[in-house]
Amino acid sequence: MTFHNSTSAELLEKAIDRQPITVHPDSLVIDVLLIMSQNRASYSLILDEKKLIGIFTERDVVKITANQINLAGVKIAQIISAQLITLLITEKDDIFSVLSLLRSARIRHLPILDPYGGVIGVITPESLRKVLQPTDLL
Repeated sequence: MTFHNSTSAELLEKAIDRQPITVHPDSLVIDVLLIMSQNRASYSLILDEKKLIGIFTERDVVKITANQINLAGVKIAQIISAQLITLLITEKDDIFSVLSLLRSARIRHLPILDPYGGVIGVITPESLRKVLQPTDLL
């Protein structure tokens, strides 16, 4: 019999998607939607010169659809929210504090940054579910 014996920090490290979908701010929204669809991604990070300036998520797609916005020629930078919640890799405590942050901020995508502001990856509830075992919660 084997026991799952990872620490909370190790689990958190495993939960980081280190290959997030990224696009340039000048990308057309239509193209970003296509990229997200082709990759079955629920988000896309908007990077300018390797610096994170925004995130575009399924929630944004719903808002656009509900508001019936014509997307012809619209660049992604024109519609993203600049209010970003991120976490520095050096600040990550444990998997439970990250879960708490996701819940309290009501977000589903948490970009993880290096000390210089570069993107390391993204943590999502789905990536957390993949690494969490029921015994980790005890």
